[in-house]
This record gives sequence, structure tokens and C-alpha cells, in this order.
Amino acid sequence: MLNLQTLKNMINLRSTAFPWLILFAVYLGLDVFVTGFARWEFPYAVLYAVTFLAISMVLAINKPNFLTGLMLVVMGILVTFVQLNGIPIDFALGLAAVAFVVMFLAEFNVIKLKSDPGVRYLSVLPFLMLIFFAVIYFYHRITTPGLELNAATALNHIGIGLVAFDGMVRVTGRVKTWYIMAAGLSLAVISAVWMTVGLGWGLQLI
Repeated sequence: MLNLQTLKNMINLRSTAFPWLILFAVYLGLDVFVTGFARWEFPYAVLYAVTFLAISMVLAINKPNFLTGLMLVVMGILVTFVQLNGIPIDFALGLAAVAFVVMFLAEFNVIKLKSDPGVRYLSVLPFLMLIFFAVIYFYHRITTPGLELNAATALNHIGIGLVAFDGMVRVTGRVKTWYIMAAGLSLAVISAVWMTVGLGWGLQLI
């Protein structure tokens, strides 16, 4: 259930939820104040940001609702497959918004399903999807004639992938991998700033 303790867990520097809250703030801030609403890349970063916030929330809730975890899995699928041109971005963003609202309704007991600490294990699936997205990016860039690896985008994928790997390890094994999280978060933030402020690109990561 969402409460004050959830917020405390999200802003706890040592929590699994904290780096995803930072990624949410960075992506949304850069998208709104640097990229701008008029750019075609704008909705992609909104989709990333909302997904990052959802991950942070699920990891911060002591006993997430099963429906909350299920909606997080849906958002993880959307954020990956929209980049593979399998799902139109407007449709994906609309579905993500609905999923996010359902998460809130579930956590405020408007929709009542089982709540259990084990629901957080469902966050492993979005982590795997983000790592898979990074692998697809590198495969696509390396194997497609005429395409080159963009350093900023590549570093962003590596950074997010490291944060996802850290989250997956900590959720499943309680192993302290803070150095992996710190390295990944630093790479993701620096490369996102590089892409937007430095290069004038948006945050569409393909």
C-alpha cells in the first residue's frame, strides 16, 4: 500500500528503489525542459520516465498488490517493444498511463487483490526487458549496414542495463552491489545529459 513509508523507501539512498526515482526525475526533467513538447522524441522519454517511477514504487512498497506487479510487467514490455516498432508510441503511452492508474487504484485498495512482499519479484521481468532492449540496440547497430554505434546512446543503454542488473540481483539475492548501481546510474545520467544538452537529441534510445 502507498503511504509515507513508501516515499521514505523511495528516497532512501541505500534502497533498490532510489536509483529508479533518480532516473525518473532526470529523464522527465530533460524531456520537458531540454527536448521540449514539440519534438517527436518527447513521448518516448515520458514512457521511460513513467516506467522508471513505477519500478521505484513497486520496489519501495513493503507488500505490493499483485495487480501492481502485473501492471509493472506490462509497462516493462511496452517500454521495450515500442522501440522495436512493434507498438505505436501513442498507443503504448496510453496503455502505460492506464497501467499506472491501475497501480494506484490497487495500492489504495480500490481494486483488492492479494498483497505480498514476493510481488516485488515481478520487477525482475522489467529489469530483464531493459537489459534485453540494450542487447537489441547493440545487435541492431552492429549488424545493420550504414548504422554506427552512438557513444552517448550506447553509454545510456549500458548505464540503465547496469542499474537493472543491480536491481535484479538485489531483489532476488539480497547481494550488495551498490558499486554496480552507482556506476550504472552515473553513466545513465551523464549520457542522458550528453544526448539532450550536449548533442541536441531527444531520449529515443534506438
